[in-house]
Amino acid sequence: MKVLVTVATQLVKQLAGKGVQVRAGVHNPEKAKGLSMKNVEVVPFELTDVASLENAVKGVDKAFVISAPIMQNRTELDARLVDLAKKAGVKHIVKMSAMECEVEPGIQRRPASRSSPRTTHPGFKAHAKPRRT
Repeated sequence: MKVLVTVATQLVKQLAGKGVQVRAGVHNPEKAKGLSMKNVEVVPFELTDVASLENAVKGVDKAFVISAPIMQNRTELDARLVDLAKKAGVKHIVKMSAMECEVEPGIQRRPASRSSPRTTHPGFKAHAKPRRT
């Protein structure tokens, strides 16, 4: 089994440490030298570059799609990645984001709970089928 992980160094290390074959999609391969592990393949990865996305998903069974909150059209770019992954035969896709990880000082936020969960962006729902366990 090979797993694609986008932009998440610690998750790559955790999976690789458990013996999982990991393809790490990174923005800058030069800065990814810390991922030099036996079962980690580092590939250039940019959401705005279709060729890098196609290369990243080729031959992958599962994918962790992790996105940064700073991109303007992140939802559309994530959806394109999911579409390409599905076309390449990726069987299981986990979508995560860093939304609301950084809270401005002085701003009160209500945490998500079962009674008030955060929801997936409607534009992304059209491209993915959520799986509840």
